[in-house]
Amino acid sequence: MCPNVALLEYEITLKSRGRSFSQVRRALACLKKIFIDYSIHEVSSLNTDSLLLHLDPVEEHGLSFFNSLIAASALRTDETIVSDGKAFDKVKELKRIPISGKKV
Repeated sequence: MCPNVALLEYEITLKSRGRSFSQVRRALACLKKIFIDYSIHEVSSLNTDSLLLHLDPVEEHGLSFFNSLIAASALRTDETIVSDGKAFDKVKELKRIPISGKKV
């Protein structure tokens, strides 16, 4: 699963690093193909429940704005994060699977 808030962060990051709209469009199209090829489902997780829930990881664990939204999305779905971001380890309810394949 991929929460829509992770996709939003991805697009904002690309734009903030100077990528053109055509480059962002290509990157998102490639990501969509990966989702199709690997049967990864996009999850619409941004709503008032997730916005309320995301405040806890910010206050309690110091997670960034987007990391806390991603954590809240995971807490509302399968409680799993695929990321090398060790900040997610602070949220005990989450299981983090590293992208790099290193043990957590």
